[in-house]
Amino acid sequence: MLECVNPLLQPALMSAKKKPMPPAVLSHVARRFALLGEPTRLGILQCLMDGELPVNDIVRATGASQANVSRHLKALHDAALVSRRRQGIQVFYGIADPSLFRLCEIVCVSLTDKAMAEAQALRRHS
Repeated sequence: MLECVNPLLQPALMSAKKKPMPPAVLSHVARRFALLGEPTRLGILQCLMDGELPVNDIVRATGASQANVSRHLKALHDAALVSRRRQGIQVFYGIADPSLFRLCEIVCVSLTDKAMAEAQALRRHS
């Protein structure tokens, strides 16, 4: 899972106005979440959070096979979530959509809040 950062976004999210999304937009959102719903892809994105890396470094960092990493990188690139550039014989990947940082932060804050509430409830009942 991606490392959590400061919970600065929560107040802004709670005050956001709710507007219904048309089905076409819902479909795009669902595809984005489906792409991010794969642990290997999240591991790849975590590797790239500090900057561009060549494929071999991503393979080493994730522990996944070259073929598996390449397949996931292709899916992330096709969805415009990661960028790709060739330098000599190496291919470097980087985060192309910085909204991924905010999205991961939101999820991490939510998971942290839930874990803290569960821990407090356990302490009260023990």
